[in-house]
Amino acid sequence: VDFSTNSPLNYHTRMMGGDDVVTLSDINVGGFSNKVNGNLGEDKFTSKVGSTTRDFILGGSEGDTIDLSNSAKGGDWQNGNNGRDVIYGANNGNNGEMSILRGGADNDRIIINVNSKHIAVGDLGQDDIGVLGIARIVCRTDNGAAAQNIDETDHIIGFNADDKVFIPGVDSLNDLQIQEIGGNTYLKADNFTNGTTGMRYIAEFRNRSAADVTGYINGGQVIIGDTADNAYAALNPKNFLNSPDLGGMFA
Repeated sequence: VDFSTNSPLNYHTRMMGGDDVVTLSDINVGGFSNKVNGNLGEDKFTSKVGSTTRDFILGGSEGDTIDLSNSAKGGDWQNGNNGRDVIYGANNGNNGEMSILRGGADNDRIIINVNSKHIAVGDLGQDDIGVLGIARIVCRTDNGAAAQNIDETDHIIGFNADDKVFIPGVDSLNDLQIQEIGGNTYLKADNFTNGTTGMRYIAEFRNRSAADVTGYINGGQVIIGDTADNAYAALNPKNFLNSPDLGGMFA
């Protein structure tokens, strides 16, 4: 399906069964120019080179690829929904509008490319979040998102000094515990404000030492409490459409 020569007029297009390949329109009509739901099948969504549209993409069921790396602006809502999805954000040059890259259910892979800055939310399942640019990562701890088993923890690869991680449901930095195993370091906790109980593994920082992660905490790169709770609560399409920077909460 090629929308690239059509004005999308803000219609919400829903694919049917089968594996669809969708090229998005690059005609900017304001708001979310392309609104597409892949529905069933293993679908692939791509944007036109240099596109500056804001797009709303829902993968639907099964394993989808939402690759908007051709876009030059950002401000997109990309949600893999169900299935094992792969999500790439726009190459927005670090100073464009951040997109929201959500894995949804199941085990997903989210990539923030070089020279780009985005908000990544693994949601449910064991997710890989690869950071080559600048990341604002939300690690959910509600509804079973934080793992009881260490082997089911989300992986963060490439976290550095410009990145931040938001952990809603944790009220105090003192509640965070650090565990290093084999050159990788886990953040975990057993005290939550959102009804989660027991010891839970929140995130694994790949190839980062306990000293590295301690430095992230002490340097203000790990955000908890009301700031993290409010930032997570703001992540819905209506808020994001009306305020692409979400009031600066993810600056």
